[in-house]
Amino acid sequence: MKWIFIGSIIAMFLTALFSGQVSYVHVPRLFPYLLLFLFARGLMYLTKLLKLYKKGPLHSIPHFTKNAENTRITGMIDFVLEQRYKDMIS
Repeated sequence: MKWIFIGSIIAMFLTALFSGQVSYVHVPRLFPYLLLFLFARGLMYLTKLLKLYKKGPLHSIPHFTKNAENTRITGMIDFVLEQRYKDMIS
């Protein structure tokens, strides 16, 4: 969500710059370099995403083990408390 907002702000500034509303910046010299930078940045981001998606889900196994450990600890606490209260009630 953050990147969508940042991208829309950048698009707004670029539109104002290249439409001629900002007259003190000489656009024709900067335009090819800006496009090259944006293309390279987008290509690096796309490569990073493709590598990440090839690996598959990263958080499923640690999340499962964490939940299993919490369930085991909760079960042990419940067992100890039940035993203690059974002795107190009986």
